[in-house]
Amino acid sequence: QGCHYVFIAFAAACRTSECCFQDPPYPDADSGSASGPRDLSCYRISSAGYECSWQYEGPTAGVSHFLRCCLSSGRCCYFATGSATRLQFSDQAGVSVLHTVTLWVESWARNQTEKSPEVTLQLYKSVKYEPPLGDIKVSKLAGQLRMEWETPDNQVGAEVQFRHRTPSSSWKLGDCGPQDDDTESCLCPLEMNVAQEFQLRRRRLGSQGSSWSKWSSPVCVPPENPPQPQVRFSVEQLGRDGRRRLTLKEQPTQLELPEGCQGPAHGAEVTYQLQLHMLSCPCKAKATRTLPLEKMPYLSGAAYNVAVISSNRFGPGPNQTWHIPADTHTAECSGSCLIGTTGVSHHASLIFVLKSRDGVSPCCPGWSQTPALRCSTCLSLSKC
Repeated sequence: QGCHYVFIAFAAACRTSECCFQDPPYPDADSGSASGPRDLSCYRISSAGYECSWQYEGPTAGVSHFLRCCLSSGRCCYFATGSATRLQFSDQAGVSVLHTVTLWVESWARNQTEKSPEVTLQLYKSVKYEPPLGDIKVSKLAGQLRMEWETPDNQVGAEVQFRHRTPSSSWKLGDCGPQDDDTESCLCPLEMNVAQEFQLRRRRLGSQGSSWSKWSSPVCVPPENPPQPQVRFSVEQLGRDGRRRLTLKEQPTQLELPEGCQGPAHGAEVTYQLQLHMLSCPCKAKATRTLPLEKMPYLSGAAYNVAVISSNRFGPGPNQTWHIPADTHTAECSGSCLIGTTGVSHHASLIFVLKSRDGVSPCCPGWSQTPALRCSTCLSLSKC
């Protein structure tokens, strides 16, 4: 109770809106604890307004924070903030904003004092910048990642840092170098086989003691080599309607993602598509169809090459291709069509798979006039 009484007595002697030029109401000795206040940043938020904020790790019950400030003259003062870890003050609060000052935080809890590292700066020149906003473009350049974005309004001239992590690693810090243009960019490492999450931050160029912006929204980047799509298919026997079903037996392995990249449309995703190429139709203009992997199509009795194509934000990756031979039990003449991404693809003329004396022949639009082919009846398909 005695400590609280002293605190109240001293606090009453100073106005809360001003920096108090008196001895602080607690023992001025650092406990040396590894916890306590940290990451102090102070900056101008308007023409005459300023803000300091910090992080605190330690006991929260009964904690009192004090923002300490020493002027170039050697005089020191403090703001009492209670349990709050953010303080706003004006240029009339007794703290010099045009000359260099040194600031730190002292936290009093459980009869001991913990101190943050000191920050020395000129408050008026310490403007808190915005992180990269809006769309951050990502491309590959000489085996590295290149990120590019528009400089926030009225903030040309910045230092930029990035941090990145993989699903199995913690954050690693990197430097983008000085920026002095309406467009800023950064070269970052590209991982071969794992996805990465990036974040960027900025601060005013040439202000070593100034505050960094908050971190940007995550930028998610797939590995340079997308995972090989390991899948299996089965093909049903040809039905009486001249169709056979292609069925996916095993889904591709999902790419492991960092924590900040697990939402929808994150940018690191790998998509898979199914590409069908009907080998028996060399005379058909569009013998190839591409559709989402989850849309399993019906095939005719013709021969096909089936490919699973992987792609990410950098373009197509490796694919796997299977050959599906023509059905040896194809009827004398059966209609065929390919399923598109939205359903049945209707053609101006029916396409027939005709059986010759030597087996299944290439298909041709309409009726074939080739003497070697014999076809007396045909199953007309209005739908597949």
